Amino acid sequence: MKAPFFLAIPLPGCYDKKKMHSKVLADRVRELKETQEGVDFMCREMDAIYNEGEKRGRAQGVAEGLAAGEMKKAKEMALSLADMGLSAERIAEAAKVSVNLVQEWLSGSRSLAK
Repeated sequence: MKAPFFLAIPLPGCYDKKKMHSKVLADRVRELKETQEGVDFMCREMDAIYNEGEKRGRAQGVAEGLAAGEMKKAKEMALSLADMGLSAERIAEAAKVSVNLVQEWLSGSRSLAK
């Protein structure tokens, strides 16, 4: 059986029993790195850490994607309302964004039209 990657992680001054200040810590490190039960425990812990990170990353990605989609729709609406002749203030009110942002969008769309 190939050893899990964390067994190869060097822990400077932490695994040499002579350099460790705590016998309890030295014994626990030895148990986690050198016994099958310890290795199995560390594998489960590393899997849990990985899975939690993946779950958080996925949730963050979904939230960012939804926010970007909402902003894209607000911009599209703002440009359509501007084409209908509404003021930046009225557009901002309808789109629930700042007047400055609407003005930025409108100036950007006009520069693209030139």
